[in-house]
Amino acid sequence: MCSVILPDQAVIRTVHEVRPTWFGGSRSAPSRTRARVRTTLKGCLTVSTTESSVSATRRLGERAKQITAREIALYSERTAGSRRANERARKVLPLGVPSSFQAYDPHPIVVKRADAAYMWDVDDNEYIDYDMGFGALFSGHINPVVRRAVDEQLANGTLFVTPCELNADVAELLGERYGLPMWRFTNSGTEATMDAIRVARGATGRDKIVKVEGGYHGHHDEVMISMKPKLEDAGPADNPT
Repeated sequence: MCSVILPDQAVIRTVHEVRPTWFGGSRSAPSRTRARVRTTLKGCLTVSTTESSVSATRRLGERAKQITAREIALYSERTAGSRRANERARKVLPLGVPSSFQAYDPHPIVVKRADAAYMWDVDDNEYIDYDMGFGALFSGHINPVVRRAVDEQLANGTLFVTPCELNADVAELLGERYGLPMWRFTNSGTEATMDAIRVARGATGRDKIVKVEGGYHGHHDEVMISMKPKLEDAGPADNPT
Protein backbone atom coordinates (compact mmCIF):
# COMPACT_ATOMS: atom_id res chain seq x y z
CA MET A 1 0.00 0.00 0.00
CA CYS A 2 1.43 3.35 -0.96
CA SER A 3 0.20 6.87 -0.29
CA VAL A 4 0.84 9.84 -2.54
CA ILE A 5 0.42 13.42 -1.34
CA LEU A 6 0.20 16.24 -3.86
CA PRO A 7 0.78 19.56 -2.02
CA ASP A 8 -0.85 21.86 -4.58
CA GLN A 9 -4.17 20.03 -4.60
CA ALA A 10 -3.73 18.40 -1.19
CA VAL A 11 -4.95 15.13 -2.64
CA ILE A 12 -4.24 11.86 -0.89
CA ARG A 13 -4.53 8.63 -2.87
CA THR A 14 -4.13 5.21 -1.32
CA VAL A 15 -3.33 2.40 -3.77
CA HIS A 16 -3.43 -1.25 -2.76
CA GLU A 17 -0.81 -3.47 -4.34
CA VAL A 18 0.16 -7.15 -4.25
CA ARG A 19 1.82 -7.97 -0.92
CA PRO A 20 4.25 -10.78 -0.03
CA THR A 21 3.38 -13.83 2.05
CA TRP A 22 5.67 -16.01 4.16
CA PHE A 23 7.63 -17.92 1.55
CA GLY A 24 7.97 -15.68 -1.48
CA GLY A 25 4.39 -15.94 -2.73
CA SER A 26 1.99 -13.06 -2.94
CA ARG A 27 -1.37 -12.15 -1.52
CA SER A 28 -4.03 -11.50 -4.09
CA ALA A 29 -4.58 -7.85 -4.89
CA PRO A 30 -8.12 -6.50 -4.55
CA SER A 31 -10.41 -7.11 -7.52
CA ARG A 32 -9.92 -3.49 -8.50
CA THR A 33 -7.51 -0.78 -7.50
CA ARG A 34 -9.07 1.36 -4.83
CA ALA A 35 -8.27 5.03 -4.65
CA ARG A 36 -9.49 7.37 -1.94
CA VAL A 37 -9.34 11.05 -2.76
CA ARG A 38 -9.65 13.86 -0.23
CA THR A 39 -10.14 17.42 -1.37
CA THR A 40 -11.08 18.96 1.96
CA LEU A 41 -7.61 20.41 2.54
CA LYS A 42 -7.18 23.86 1.03
CA GLY A 43 -3.42 23.65 0.73
CA CYS A 44 -0.31 22.83 2.67
CA LEU A 45 0.66 24.97 5.65
CA THR A 46 3.98 26.75 5.14
CA VAL A 47 6.10 28.42 7.80
CA SER A 48 8.46 31.28 6.99
CA THR A 49 12.03 30.88 8.16
CA THR A 50 11.85 34.40 9.58
CA GLU A 51 8.74 33.68 11.61
CA SER A 52 9.24 33.32 15.35
CA SER A 53 9.11 29.79 16.72
CA VAL A 54 6.29 30.77 19.09
CA SER A 55 4.13 32.13 16.26
CA ALA A 56 4.91 29.18 14.02
CA THR A 57 4.12 26.73 16.79
CA ARG A 58 0.81 28.48 17.45
CA ARG A 59 -0.20 28.33 13.77
CA LEU A 60 0.85 24.73 13.51
CA GLY A 61 -1.07 23.98 16.69
CA GLU A 62 -4.31 25.42 15.31
CA ARG A 63 -3.91 23.51 12.07
CA ALA A 64 -3.13 20.35 13.98
CA LYS A 65 -6.33 20.77 16.01
CA GLN A 66 -8.39 21.02 12.82
CA ILE A 67 -6.76 17.96 11.29
CA THR A 68 -7.09 16.01 14.54
CA ALA A 69 -10.81 16.82 14.86
CA ARG A 70 -11.45 15.69 11.30
CA GLU A 71 -9.46 12.48 11.68
CA ILE A 72 -11.12 11.61 15.00
CA ALA A 73 -14.55 11.98 13.38
CA LEU A 74 -13.48 9.69 10.53
CA TYR A 75 -11.93 7.22 12.98
CA SER A 76 -15.12 7.12 15.08
CA GLU A 77 -17.23 6.51 11.99
CA ARG A 78 -15.08 3.60 10.82
CA THR A 79 -14.67 1.92 14.24
CA ALA A 80 -18.20 1.86 15.64
CA GLY A 81 -17.84 -1.84 16.44
CA SER A 82 -14.68 -1.20 18.46
CA ARG A 83 -16.50 1.52 20.40
CA ARG A 84 -19.30 -0.89 21.32
CA ALA A 85 -16.80 -3.59 22.29
CA ASN A 86 -14.90 -1.11 24.49
CA GLU A 87 -18.12 0.03 26.17
CA ARG A 88 -18.91 -3.59 27.03
CA ALA A 89 -15.38 -4.22 28.32
CA ARG A 90 -15.50 -1.13 30.57
CA LYS A 91 -18.06 -2.92 32.72
CA VAL A 92 -15.50 -5.51 33.78
CA LEU A 93 -12.06 -4.02 32.95
CA PRO A 94 -10.62 -0.63 34.01
CA LEU A 95 -10.85 1.63 30.94
CA GLY A 96 -12.07 -1.43 29.05
CA VAL A 97 -8.55 -2.74 28.41
CA PRO A 98 -6.30 -5.39 29.99
CA SER A 99 -3.37 -2.95 30.21
CA SER A 100 -3.61 0.82 30.69
CA PHE A 101 -1.33 1.75 27.77
CA GLN A 102 -3.93 0.24 25.40
CA ALA A 103 -6.50 2.90 26.33
CA TYR A 104 -6.78 6.08 24.27
CA ASP A 105 -9.46 8.49 23.10
CA PRO A 106 -12.05 8.23 21.76
CA HIS A 107 -11.67 4.43 22.05
CA PRO A 108 -9.06 1.83 21.05
CA ILE A 109 -9.49 -0.45 18.06
CA VAL A 110 -10.50 -3.97 19.07
CA VAL A 111 -8.68 -6.59 17.01
CA LYS A 112 -10.44 -9.70 15.74
CA ARG A 113 -7.65 -11.54 13.94
CA ALA A 114 -4.17 -11.15 12.47
CA ASP A 115 -1.99 -12.79 9.84
CA ALA A 116 1.63 -12.08 8.87
CA ALA A 117 2.06 -8.28 9.08
CA TYR A 118 -1.65 -7.46 9.01
CA MET A 119 -4.52 -7.38 11.48
CA TRP A 120 -8.27 -6.77 11.25
CA ASP A 121 -10.56 -5.16 13.81
CA VAL A 122 -14.14 -6.07 14.65
CA ASP A 123 -15.30 -3.64 11.95
CA ASP A 124 -13.16 -5.52 9.38
CA ASN A 125 -10.77 -2.60 8.88
CA GLU A 126 -7.34 -3.82 7.82
CA TYR A 127 -4.15 -2.49 9.42
CA ILE A 128 -0.42 -2.97 9.09
CA ASP A 129 0.82 -4.07 12.50
CA TYR A 130 3.94 -2.02 13.24
CA ASP A 131 3.94 -3.01 16.94
CA MET A 132 4.29 -6.75 16.41
CA GLY A 133 4.00 -7.46 20.11
CA PHE A 134 6.72 -4.86 20.81
CA GLY A 135 9.14 -7.02 18.84
CA ALA A 136 8.10 -10.43 20.15
CA LEU A 137 6.45 -11.20 16.82
CA PHE A 138 9.34 -10.19 14.58
CA SER A 139 8.49 -13.19 12.38
CA GLY A 140 4.85 -12.08 12.04
CA HIS A 141 1.47 -13.34 13.19
CA ILE A 142 0.79 -17.07 12.80
CA ASN A 143 4.18 -17.74 11.28
CA PRO A 144 3.93 -21.39 10.15
CA VAL A 145 7.34 -22.32 11.56
CA VAL A 146 6.54 -20.83 14.97
CA ARG A 147 3.05 -22.30 14.97
CA ARG A 148 4.39 -25.79 14.21
CA ALA A 149 6.91 -25.55 17.07
CA VAL A 150 4.21 -24.36 19.49
CA ASP A 151 1.89 -27.19 18.46
CA GLU A 152 4.65 -29.73 19.04
CA GLN A 153 5.45 -28.35 22.48
CA LEU A 154 1.78 -28.26 23.54
CA ALA A 155 1.74 -32.02 23.06
CA ASN A 156 4.38 -32.26 25.81
CA GLY A 157 2.77 -29.92 28.32
CA THR A 158 1.39 -26.42 28.78
CA LEU A 159 3.27 -24.74 31.66
CA PHE A 160 6.06 -26.02 33.89
CA VAL A 161 7.01 -24.43 37.22
CA THR A 162 10.19 -26.50 37.30
CA PRO A 163 13.19 -26.21 34.95
CA CYS A 164 13.07 -27.91 31.57
CA GLU A 165 15.73 -28.41 28.89
CA LEU A 166 14.13 -25.76 26.69
CA ASN A 167 15.45 -23.12 29.12
CA ALA A 168 19.05 -24.00 28.32
CA ASP A 169 18.27 -24.51 24.63
CA VAL A 170 17.00 -20.95 24.26
CA ALA A 171 19.73 -19.42 26.45
CA GLU A 172 22.44 -21.12 24.39
CA LEU A 173 20.93 -19.83 21.14
CA LEU A 174 20.71 -16.31 22.55
CA GLY A 175 24.30 -16.52 23.76
CA GLU A 176 25.50 -17.53 20.30
CA ARG A 177 23.54 -14.72 18.71
CA TYR A 178 24.42 -11.87 21.08
CA GLY A 179 27.67 -13.00 22.67
CA LEU A 180 26.43 -12.75 26.27
CA PRO A 181 27.11 -15.70 28.59
CA MET A 182 24.26 -15.54 31.13
CA TRP A 183 20.51 -15.07 30.66
CA ARG A 184 17.51 -14.58 32.92
CA PHE A 185 14.02 -14.91 31.45
CA THR A 186 11.22 -12.65 32.68
CA ASN A 187 7.50 -12.42 32.03
CA SER A 188 7.54 -8.79 30.87
CA GLY A 189 9.66 -5.78 30.04
CA THR A 190 8.73 -4.36 33.43
CA GLU A 191 10.36 -7.28 35.21
CA ALA A 192 13.39 -7.03 32.93
CA THR A 193 14.11 -3.36 33.70
CA MET A 194 13.32 -3.86 37.38
CA ASP A 195 15.84 -6.70 37.62
CA ALA A 196 18.42 -4.77 35.58
CA ILE A 197 18.19 -1.74 37.88
CA ARG A 198 18.40 -3.94 40.95
CA VAL A 199 21.51 -5.72 39.66
CA ALA A 200 23.13 -2.43 38.59
CA ARG A 201 22.56 -0.86 41.99
CA GLY A 202 23.88 -3.91 43.77
CA ALA A 203 26.98 -4.13 41.56
CA THR A 204 27.87 -0.42 41.63
CA GLY A 205 26.59 0.67 45.03
CA ARG A 206 24.93 3.66 43.38
CA ASP A 207 21.32 4.73 43.81
CA LYS A 208 20.67 7.06 40.86
CA ILE A 209 19.59 5.82 37.43
CA VAL A 210 19.25 7.48 34.01
CA LYS A 211 15.66 7.87 32.84
CA VAL A 212 14.76 8.88 29.28
CA GLU A 213 12.43 11.91 29.34
CA GLY A 214 9.02 10.92 28.01
CA GLY A 215 10.04 7.28 27.68
CA TYR A 216 8.34 4.19 29.11
CA HIS A 217 10.68 1.75 30.84
CA GLY A 218 8.23 -0.40 32.77
CA HIS A 219 5.46 -0.35 35.34
CA HIS A 220 7.47 -0.08 38.54
CA ASP A 221 8.12 2.92 40.77
CA GLU A 222 11.76 3.56 39.84
CA VAL A 223 10.94 4.34 36.20
CA MET A 224 7.24 5.20 36.19
CA ILE A 225 7.89 8.95 36.13
CA SER A 226 7.78 11.61 33.41
CA MET A 227 6.43 9.19 30.82
CA LYS A 228 4.18 11.71 29.09
CA PRO A 229 5.32 15.26 29.86
CA LYS A 230 3.04 18.07 28.73
CA LEU A 231 3.88 19.51 25.34
CA GLU A 232 4.48 22.97 26.78
CA ASP A 233 7.04 21.46 29.16
CA ALA A 234 8.95 19.78 26.34
CA GLY A 235 10.13 23.01 24.70
CA PRO A 236 10.38 23.76 20.96
CA ALA A 237 11.39 21.02 18.54
CA ASP A 238 14.72 22.70 17.73
CA ASN A 239 15.63 23.13 21.40
CA PRO A 240 13.78 20.64 23.61
CA THR A 241 14.16 20.78 27.37
